[in-house]
This record gives sequence, C-alpha cells and structure tokens, in this order.
Amino acid sequence: MAAATPPLTPQQQRAEYKMMAGVTDLQTGDAKAGRAKLEEALDLDHELIDARLWLAHALLQDGEPEAAVQQYRTGLLLSPGDERLLQGLRAAQSAEVQAMSPEAQDRRAARQRLVPNLIMAALMPPGGFVLGVWEAATGRTQEWKDLGVKTLLASIAAGAAWLLILAFIGIIVGEGGSGP
Repeated sequence: MAAATPPLTPQQQRAEYKMMAGVTDLQTGDAKAGRAKLEEALDLDHELIDARLWLAHALLQDGEPEAAVQQYRTGLLLSPGDERLLQGLRAAQSAEVQAMSPEAQDRRAARQRLVPNLIMAALMPPGGFVLGVWEAATGRTQEWKDLGVKTLLASIAAGAAWLLILAFIGIIVGEGGSGP
C-alpha cells in the first residue's frame, strides 16, 4: 500500500490557488498578471515545481530565456531528474543562444573550447602548439585570439614539463645502468 501524502499546509494551499489563478491568467492571455501570481505562489512555496514550470514557460514566451533558464535550474535543484524541467531547460538554453548576438555566440563558443584545448596542449604539446598558433593567427574575435594564446602558452609549458620528465627518467636510467 502506498504511503499517504501529508496534507497541505494553509500556506501551501494559498500557493496552489495562486498558481492556478496564474495559469488561468496565462491561458486567457494576461501574461503580466499570470506571471505576477506565479511569482507570488513561489514566494509562498518555493518548492512548487508546477508553478516554477509555468513561470519559466511564460518567461520564455515573453522573450526572457535567461530568466527561464534560472527557473528551470532552480527547479532541478529541488527535483533532480524531472524530465519536464530537463526538456524545458534545453529549450530555454537553445532560445538563449539564439537570442545572443553573433559576437556573444562567438565568445561563448571560444569559452567552451578552452578546456579541451588546454587538455590537448597538455597531453600533446606539438598539437597544442599548432592549434594555439592557428587560433591566435586566424581568430575572428579577440576571444578566439586569446584562446589561441592560452593554448599556445599551455603547450609550451607542457612541452617543457615533458622534457624535464624525460631528462629525469634519463638520469634514473643512466644511474641504474652504471655499475661499480
């Protein structure tokens, strides 16, 4: 037999009513009033996932993808793995990227490439060196040129570290091979 859910507190009941009124307003085309009521519902009960979903949806419809992303992320903190929140988050993030200017999209892409570039530079210094020179020389924006310089510097440092390691190994092997 399933465990019974505990009854709602009076504050949770008010939050549910505010949410229902907000959803009704949204469905009848009064987005401003609907959003206000959904925000009031969340003030009363910040764990009311359905209110958070409706508010995020309304924010996304009103062209505020950053605010919608924040609502979905907060919801996921409260209810990890909720498929409705995950789908909404993906849609809001996509809308957020589309709303960005081409320059902002370019900066974001450069930031996303930084860690993979640095890993490549550390593991394969010659490849990182070539990649760093390429991106520094051909970068369309300052972000990409900076990414290239960072990759280049990381590959030089990694190359020097590899040389020190090989020299150390050579010293150890050289000492082990010499006899009395």
